[in-house]
Amino acid sequence: MDQFQIVDLNGQIKNEFISVVRETHDNQLIIGTASKGFFVCDMNLKIKKHYSKNPIDESLSDKSVADIYEDSKKQLWVAYTFTGLAKIDLSTDEVTVFTSRNSKFTTNNIRCITESKDALYIGTFDGVYALNVNTNEMIRHSNVELKQGNLSHYSIYSLCVDKAGTVWIGSYAGGVNYFSKYNNRFKFHDPQSIFNNIFGVFGSMVC
Repeated sequence: MDQFQIVDLNGQIKNEFISVVRETHDNQLIIGTASKGFFVCDMNLKIKKHYSKNPIDESLSDKSVADIYEDSKKQLWVAYTFTGLAKIDLSTDEVTVFTSRNSKFTTNNIRCITESKDALYIGTFDGVYALNVNTNEMIRHSNVELKQGNLSHYSIYSLCVDKAGTVWIGSYAGGVNYFSKYNNRFKFHDPQSIFNNIFGVFGSMVC
């Protein structure tokens, strides 16, 4: 009979809300939490590093992690609930932060991250952003007008890229969108006509 084993990292995450768990290319586990930042562990669940709010260094100014993603260039990206997006080099502890003050973000509420062909797609409270991982150039995709070609809702909760490279987007109250790479537009299923009410996608999507 299969059994589950409780993991609390020697009490560090006991009773803690775990927002995300990822494995890196070099077999490290990254455990993100809602109030203690994130932990870097080996495969035996021994804590190697702990990244949390640092009152001295403002580059890490939040404890609430919404998502973590390692891109194709093995760079680690952390979505924070209140303070933007951080790129963190685990070997040097160098941190680069993208916020509404120094980038095209119009909100610091970052919720989810995925990647498609050298571009990070970042879901936020105010739409989807595409960030070139080579140049750090950012493009904003957000429009609350309910018509084809725009996002069906600005508040984004989940992202997924399928095998064909299509970006699927789960919104708060606008159903599921998908991004057409051929004309730089979004298409969506109109929840009003299909289900006769507004529905949202709050959890992760699997592609």
